[in-house]
Amino acid sequence: MGLRKDRAPPSEVLHPTEALSLGQVAAALGVSKQRVQQIESRALRKLTTELARRGLSLEDLLAERGDMPGITGRRFHRSD
Repeated sequence: MGLRKDRAPPSEVLHPTEALSLGQVAAALGVSKQRVQQIESRALRKLTTELARRGLSLEDLLAERGDMPGITGRRFHRSD
């Protein structure tokens, strides 16, 4: 099961101005919360692998951005 291809994700999901719950992201994308977790996990794994290949860490990336709170850099919060 992937993302619904019959509609584009709303800009609030692609460029959030505040943290979104898994439920909000899932509803906007037309998938389950579990699928959002799977996508997030895979994306973070790919990101950390590529950063390591370049001799960087997730901490380096977040420090460079300066606008992401905390070390996790999670834009989603797991309140539901």
